[in-house]
Amino acid sequence: MLNSLTPLFALIVGIFLYQSRPARNQYVGIIVGLIGALGLVSEGRTDFLQNTNIYALFIVVATLGYGIQANEVRFKLSGLNGVDITALAIMFAGPPAGIILFSTDLQHAYQSPAFWPSLAAVLTLATFGSVISLFIFNNLIKRTSALFATSVTYIIPIFAILWGIADGETITLFAIVNIVIVLVGVWMVNRKKAVVKS
Repeated sequence: MLNSLTPLFALIVGIFLYQSRPARNQYVGIIVGLIGALGLVSEGRTDFLQNTNIYALFIVVATLGYGIQANEVRFKLSGLNGVDITALAIMFAGPPAGIILFSTDLQHAYQSPAFWPSLAAVLTLATFGSVISLFIFNNLIKRTSALFATSVTYIIPIFAILWGIADGETITLFAIVNIVIVLVGVWMVNRKKAVVKS
């Protein structure tokens, strides 16, 4: 649910730091998508925020970072292609990750029978969950807008529901209605209308 704050932060950061002027339908689309995502996560309950963990604020800060990153790519890195932007991002993450890796008990982990399957899982996740997805995301920003690219985070709860259905869970009418609301919000954000800068 908190990941759904990304488009809202992209909108706010774009307006205040980059003088972006989204069209009215984009403002409305962001709010509509957020309402749909909240509906999907809350499942109609009004008390779903009462059990919120204080560490969830880290996710809020991360979504603010995503909003800043989307605008940076759109407005300051537009001359670079998606591969270059992705390589820069991974390059800056490499040294801190290496320090953490080599400060652990790697020799002990290497001797474990679960080492190779675990390493394969980490490499698969890094390749598809970070490198390729970051490349696609950066290209999406360059081809559309920071707002549209971040509004795809509204679709994450839909995929969570689809995985639930695949696992044998039932889908409610309330969930179906909220899926439609999310899709309408994403459509509104991307609808072509007099956008000065987005």
